[in-house]
Amino acid sequence: MVPQLPQGWHKTLLAAASFGFIGLVSQSWATPGFVLAVLMVNFCTLSQSLQNPHWRRALLVANWSVLPGGFYLLQTQGWVGVLSGDAAGLGANMALFLGLPFYILSIIAVNHDIQTGKIQRPHVLDYILYGVYFPKFLSGPVEQPNFLKKLSDYRFVFDAKRWESGFEWVVLGMFCKFIVAHYLSRNVYWLEVHDLPKILLSICAFELQVYFDLGGYSFMAFGASKMLGLDLTMNFNHPFFAGDIRTFWQRWHTSLGRWFFQYIYSPLRSVGSRSEFIKISLPILIFLISAVWHGQTLNFLVWGLWHGLAYTLYVQIFSRFKWPGAVGLFSLLTVLMIGRLLFMESTFPYLLLKINRLLDPVAWQALFSTSLVSNFDLTQPACVDLLFALLLCGAFMAAEYWNQRREMEPYAVFRRSWGQWLMIVAGIVLVEGSPTGFIYARQ
Repeated sequence: MVPQLPQGWHKTLLAAASFGFIGLVSQSWATPGFVLAVLMVNFCTLSQSLQNPHWRRALLVANWSVLPGGFYLLQTQGWVGVLSGDAAGLGANMALFLGLPFYILSIIAVNHDIQTGKIQRPHVLDYILYGVYFPKFLSGPVEQPNFLKKLSDYRFVFDAKRWESGFEWVVLGMFCKFIVAHYLSRNVYWLEVHDLPKILLSICAFELQVYFDLGGYSFMAFGASKMLGLDLTMNFNHPFFAGDIRTFWQRWHTSLGRWFFQYIYSPLRSVGSRSEFIKISLPILIFLISAVWHGQTLNFLVWGLWHGLAYTLYVQIFSRFKWPGAVGLFSLLTVLMIGRLLFMESTFPYLLLKINRLLDPVAWQALFSTSLVSNFDLTQPACVDLLFALLLCGAFMAAEYWNQRREMEPYAVFRRSWGQWLMIVAGIVLVEGSPTGFIYARQ
């Protein structure tokens, strides 16, 4: 039986647990103090009681410059960003820096809605808890400001059904992150070579690593929060089976796409509502902004431009025609694989070399004229591990396909009792003691 504490104590204990989590994973108890100081300073800039318009304008500028400016500084120093991050440089504060991109977007959303009068400035405890709520701190989701209402009314009540459902999601997330993504992460960069078969396999392996890494974190966050009595946004919904590029981005990291739509796309769209050029070019701009958010390197800008153009061409032209399902899936996977190569290769000359090899008809002719297996040395443990990881991915995707075909709830097949036991047993057998790494720090 949970003690009948005042409502404020429930939130206070949850905030304390969140700060404890940040201190634990960052291996530094000074980190929670730093995060709390940043939140308090930021909260003070949101005062709505100031009558002097000059002071209000100064606070608004400070509010909008400190967080993005600090994030930009961290990016340029190579401390955050999917491929610009340097695990060695992050040191003990890795968890803090990895959580900053998602934390900053959440806080910007709340600050924007407060400054524009959409919502009232929340209680300071709700504001702090919104920023540090530990299930979503490392990888999102980027919750909308309406999550503050859930926090304002929060009181922990033990619910056996919610705990059972949350545990199912946690098991799924742990299997994706600590088993599948881990086996992929150990071998992806081993495949940085010039020959076409290994280039193709490295792209596929890295795409799958990103999916199982971010998906695993999202499933664990969703489940842990459900056990605590708070529902988070479901960030992933079988994105690889979307069928077209627009639906894919509605299913992949859903909360991040929603943030870009609400706080960048919609305001710009309203300003340029009479300009056809702005309407067409806005998706490209959004993808470029997303690229800078991931990392300030040339390959990320090319990645953003590629996906922006692909999205715009589909919406403006190809969506007007009916295409067979196989054609839609093939074109989606082609766009994703090319985009992933742009995403993963941070050395631009090496990126051009790989693209040149992909466009070389002689290399493709040689690929189809020989057995794919003959291109790999199966006596090497790394190669065997990677092929095993791909088999795990194939089995997982087959189950996802079955889930989709039967129009079940997202990932319902994995949350059945036999699926749970299968993942638990596989986890016990396959788990390793070595660190699994963070994809946001090139591990």
